[in-house]
Order: sequence, then C-alpha cells, then structure tokens
Amino acid sequence: MTEAENRSRADGPAVELAGPPRLDTRLALRPKEAAAALGLSERAFHSLLPRLPHFRTDRAVLIPVEGLRRWLEEEAKAERAKLEALKEALAARVSATLKGAK
Repeated sequence: MTEAENRSRADGPAVELAGPPRLDTRLALRPKEAAAALGLSERAFHSLLPRLPHFRTDRAVLIPVEGLRRWLEEEAKAERAKLEALKEALAARVSATLKGAK
C-alpha cells in the first residue's frame, strides 16, 4: 500500500511512516529530525549544533530548513576549496621534485 493510500483509508487514522522528514513542507526541524535528514546520529548532530543556524524557544530547539541547507552548501564549498588547494600544492611539489631530478 502506498503512503497516499494509507493516508486516505476511511477505517481509521493515518499511520505515519518512519523515515526522514519531508523538507519541502517544513520551515524548521527539531534536532532529531535534522539529524535524520542529514543521515547523522543524534549524538553526532548535537556536536554540530553550535555551528548550525538554530534558535531555542521556551520548549524546543529549532533548526530552520533553509538555514540548514545554506550551512550544508557552505560547508561543501569550503571542503571543495580545501581539496583544490591541496591538489594545487601537491601538483607544485611534484613539479618541483621532477625539476630537481633532472
């Protein structure tokens, strides 16, 4: 039975299926949901929380979905830049080593 069929059953309340939250319908996530969306354990996510855009309400910590997306994109960009710099440094060392061997 599909999720849509499950939700439209007339004989009782819909059963929520397990899995990461749908990010296209949410403005913010709680830490457990954000951890699932990122594929992290709750413990690993909590160690990242100080670096993530978030705020605390009276009863909950909320992570805005768009802020989480932007943070993830920025982290990926920074990682690509680090790898590119390492690649360039390695190429320069190899070139210098080859020139010295001649």
